[in-house]
Amino acid sequence: MTTQASPNPATRITVLLMEPDRMVGEYASAGLSQHGYRILRGSTPDDIQKLKKETRNPDILIVNHNLLKLAETFFSRTPGGAESVVPIVLLVGLPDVQNYLARVGEGIDDIVVKPFNTDQLALVVERVILDRRVQDTLEDFKQLAIRLQDENQRLRAVLNQRIPGGADKVLQTTSPVETKENARQDVLQSYAEQTHLVQPTTTTKTDPPQSNRN
Repeated sequence: MTTQASPNPATRITVLLMEPDRMVGEYASAGLSQHGYRILRGSTPDDIQKLKKETRNPDILIVNHNLLKLAETFFSRTPGGAESVVPIVLLVGLPDVQNYLARVGEGIDDIVVKPFNTDQLALVVERVILDRRVQDTLEDFKQLAIRLQDENQRLRAVLNQRIPGGADKVLQTTSPVETKENARQDVLQSYAEQTHLVQPTTTTKTDPPQSNRN
């Protein structure tokens, strides 16, 4: 009896298995299917080309190390690049492990050494997919922060153009609350005068009261 991986991460997740050895491919495919993954098989350029035409990109690649270049050719972020748009788990025989360790995190997401059991493979697949989702979420937040910063700068420029010193006067005030309120009132008054909502304030000079003494 095998231990099942959590079913939730495997929901609607598609794995492209690129393993030319028929027995290894069937073993990995059967084991991952039991964990809820949808399995596609392909090990030649024609196979991959056909799969890319018939379906969207898989969620993860499980690749025999001899087919790594083929995977990078079809799924690279940039033409000729080594970074795949799809996470890659590499299947490697023990004698070849050292040749690929340096690339983990730089084009390869993880390595599974042959011979392996499918429970181990399923856990690696689950972890790699979750890691990639976290990375994508962090990147989305980073891009959102950049957009918000750009928007803030744009709004400050508009305020400073319409109300000279307005944005800086309000946003950079570090004095007590009363002073901030005074600054806010000054900004509102300045804006009202520029848009002719009120007449500019003027100070009327008055003479001091005259003495009644002769």
